[in-house]
Amino acid sequence: KITCVFQPHQYQRTFYLFKDFVKVLAEAEINSLILTDIYNVSGRESAELKKKVSSKKLAVEIKKKDKLKQVIYLPNNNQTSYYLKKNLKKGEVLIIMGAGDVYNLERLLTQKKRKAKIK
Repeated sequence: KITCVFQPHQYQRTFYLFKDFVKVLAEAEINSLILTDIYNVSGRESAELKKKVSSKKLAVEIKKKDKLKQVIYLPNNNQTSYYLKKNLKKGEVLIIMGAGDVYNLERLLTQKKRKAKIK
């Protein structure tokens, strides 16, 4: 089983590439897709644009294209980490993609194991 966590980067980019993201992520050969909130680049994005596009809307459209794929919207790394710790099983593959703070997810997922090894 392959799970992909994707954090879109910038509202403007997500807005203009929305249909492309839907197509590519719906066609991706993965079993489960988790979308986190769009990474906000401070000072670059208009409030009006933020109302037009969201990861939640992206998840809905991807699900319409691929009804078999599990598509989940989880707003942040903490909620995503909690979900993955409960649902990811040994031997499964996790892909983390994005240009924002999604890289912190790795630390949240492995933090407990690292502390245990230090003792």
